[in-house]
Amino acid sequence: IRVAERNLVAATAQIGVTEAQLYPTITLGGAISPSYIHKKSTSGSKTSWSFGPSLSLPIFDGGALRANVNNAESLSREQYIVWKQTVLSGVEQVENALSAVSRDAQKVAALRAQVKSYQEALDLSTASYKDGASSLLEVLDAQRSVSTAQESLAQAVQQSALDYINLNVAIGTGYIPAEKPTVAAKPATVFTVAREEDRELTRSTGLVHRR
Repeated sequence: IRVAERNLVAATAQIGVTEAQLYPTITLGGAISPSYIHKKSTSGSKTSWSFGPSLSLPIFDGGALRANVNNAESLSREQYIVWKQTVLSGVEQVENALSAVSRDAQKVAALRAQVKSYQEALDLSTASYKDGASSLLEVLDAQRSVSTAQESLAQAVQQSALDYINLNVAIGTGYIPAEKPTVAAKPATVFTVAREEDRELTRSTGLVHRR
């Protein structure tokens, strides 16, 4: 956008340059020529100078100069269209990136709730298995559901981080030090859930061996 803006400014300034050529120009000039004369009878220095203005009237070149003005105006309008399209494209990219980040946040929140729900179901299945009210197959199915949900959550968090980067690129903010936790810093809970799942699986396996 900044490049397009500079090109537009340069093209607009060129209109003024070409319009200035339509008007008469006055040039002031002068010259000083020192010389030294040496003869048998006399010797000395002589200085001659000249000064005067010159006037230039664009009488015969008026058609070509007006064509230059029209050409500069056309180039300026062309650069304006390019600048406008560049701005609209930049706004569209920012809006798309904002929509993607918002959509990713909703998806991550929904998947976190799903992982939590499956984890609670796994806890109930494990407790029921310890009491002898359910089989080990039900516990394994619950663990499989938790693992699948955790994988989906990890992929959603990764996509959210990528879309957040694209948003910063679109708005041209560059690198921003992460002073506060962002969406990309949340997958730690996924590994916590995974460790709890491993502990439950270890306890369940131990029960099977004892039986």
